[in-house]
Amino acid sequence: MVTVVLVEPKGEENIGAVCRVMANFGVKSLALVSPRCQYLSDNVKKYSLKAFSVVEKAKIYGSLESALAESQISIALSRRTGARRRRDLILRELPEYLSGYNRSGVSLVFGREEGGLTNDEANLCSQICSVATSDDFPSLNLSHAVALTLYELNREISKKALFKPAAKEEFNGMIEQIFLTLDNLRFFTNQSPQIIQNFIKKILSRAKLDSQETEVIKNVFKSVKGLSEKR
Repeated sequence: MVTVVLVEPKGEENIGAVCRVMANFGVKSLALVSPRCQYLSDNVKKYSLKAFSVVEKAKIYGSLESALAESQISIALSRRTGARRRRDLILRELPEYLSGYNRSGVSLVFGREEGGLTNDEANLCSQICSVATSDDFPSLNLSHAVALTLYELNREISKKALFKPAAKEEFNGMIEQIFLTLDNLRFFTNQSPQIIQNFIKKILSRAKLDSQETEVIKNVFKSVKGLSEKR
């Protein structure tokens, strides 16, 4: 199931329009993180038309971290990049990347209307994806960004055979073992651990590992850690 996650939305019209767009593409799961408006108002109902039930059933969270707790994979939609905010995908690459997940446990995360997502929020997500827009006027309206993303996913449903990706707990267990081993080797002594850790995590997330592959990598690093402790 695909979930659209809106972080601190403040426009009632935007929430209503997002609900309408979601209904257009058959997406029913909406999560709101600390909404800054009356999300069940008559104004939201007006702009959602016959899709008001989407927001009526929406889950409300106090933080993005809690909203993503049950997601197997999460995609931050953002046009901003930087040293701590590296773009991983462009929108046309997203359907192929998500194809193996059978749209199960996928969260699409959209930021605030006026400022988007913070670096920390973007880095909570598995990957950062952007929409190609004009450099002169790059920012999209919230509902338009949701519409383009859902359209692309709906248009390019992969016909390739699906694989079963590693569970979130398996993937996180592998990542934890890698970081423990690198820390034991004092790899992070002279560089920022957060940036390097996030970079490694994103690379392995793009690899779309299955359970067996995840276990092999975890055991390799576990063995390396054990050997280093015997020296």
